[in-house]
Amino acid sequence: MGNLIERIYLGDRYCKRILIDSERASVGIQVNVISFLRPGTVSWDFYADEDIVGAWLCFEDVVTIRFDPPGPLPNDAILSLQAVVGEKNTTFSILVGSVSENGKSSEIEIRIIAKSLSLKSPEQMASYFVDD
Repeated sequence: MGNLIERIYLGDRYCKRILIDSERASVGIQVNVISFLRPGTVSWDFYADEDIVGAWLCFEDVVTIRFDPPGPLPNDAILSLQAVVGEKNTTFSILVGSVSENGKSSEIEIRIIAKSLSLKSPEQMASYFVDD
């Protein structure tokens, strides 16, 4: 998982939507575009060959999710994605901007404790998050 997070480029990207599926203990955060660093590099150089438009960050076997501060809607730039691996779960911290109707900006930390993180295309999500 560390390799995945190290390769994801989220600069100039924004949070489109958040989906919480309590029955599956899953959380999905849709990003307008996810890009990747070229293998073996540490900075993004406008490499777009692997871009996924409308990609989802999918957190599975979610134990908890918290928005701090509560209230504002995460609807702007994704500022960072970090992971701290524990014995049983990983704590993910996603810092997302929020812009209110009156133009006031703030930052929201979405903290998710889950077993895993994967990426899914919009097509994969269409079949993953469907009513049973």
